[in-house]
Amino acid sequence: MSVYTATVKVYCVLHLVFAALTDMIPVIPEQYLFGFQIFLNDQVNAISAIDLMERPATKSVAHLSWFHSMLIFEILFQVPVLILILMSLSGAKNGGKSNSLYKYRHLLQVIYGTHVATTMIPVLGYIYSVIHTVPLYNQVMLALMYVPFAAMPLIMAVVGTNNLLAQIDSSGRQKKRN
Repeated sequence: MSVYTATVKVYCVLHLVFAALTDMIPVIPEQYLFGFQIFLNDQVNAISAIDLMERPATKSVAHLSWFHSMLIFEILFQVPVLILILMSLSGAKNGGKSNSLYKYRHLLQVIYGTHVATTMIPVLGYIYSVIHTVPLYNQVMLALMYVPFAAMPLIMAVVGTNNLLAQIDSSGRQKKRN
């Protein structure tokens, strides 16, 4: 397994964990949350010192409807695609049977990476617009929390596109030979 593939797998697992434990919290009604999710959300808000992940039950967040719509789409679109990416990276062979998703691994990474890298632009823009209001420690923590989740999808989009184009080119050359 390449370093890139291992990194993508780790990223996908981490993003799925964060989606379940923190990212969905602001858009799920309070009565459906577990106590540990509320606790984690409170910790994230204390560390970041900005209001992006605030729950409607704790603060007026109407001005963040744009962000909440992205969180809902993360749950409905990104999470399933992350699962498909992990399944596609399980290898060309799976228990003697061919992994039908393997040939789509590059396309899935392009779709996911492009979507996430694009949606992170307004998120990072919002953070940039309010970052001057929080202490340096919180600024560093915000960067550590958000930059990897913007950089890795961008890398996935670029590498996935390059690999997909090579795959298409290789397929075209094989068809010409036949």
